[in-house]
Amino acid sequence: MKKFVQSAVAVVSGVAVTLVPRIVLAASFPVLTPSNGTDINAVLQRVVNFILGIAGGIAVIYLIWAGIQYITGGAKGAQAAKDAIVNAIIGVVVILLSYVIVNAVIAAVSGS
Repeated sequence: MKKFVQSAVAVVSGVAVTLVPRIVLAASFPVLTPSNGTDINAVLQRVVNFILGIAGGIAVIYLIWAGIQYITGGAKGAQAAKDAIVNAIIGVVVILLSYVIVNAVIAAVSGS
């Protein structure tokens, strides 16, 4: 039963993540190719921001999953879930810091 619930949560999450941009009529992916007057720094910044956004989303999903495991894991699974939550928070902090560092370096190199 536990495997079925985990599989069902994974399927529903995957479908929701796939369909949410379409439901709210948002663009699903940013334009990454240079257009009129766009320099390589802007394209590089878009690509890096896109990748870091995906990584941040995965880290948040991992944090939510660890929270669910903490709630449903009982006494034995609580310590493993706490460790997973700490790791997810560290991951989110690292991703945020890398976003700041990359954008600062690109701004310093491009002179803007």
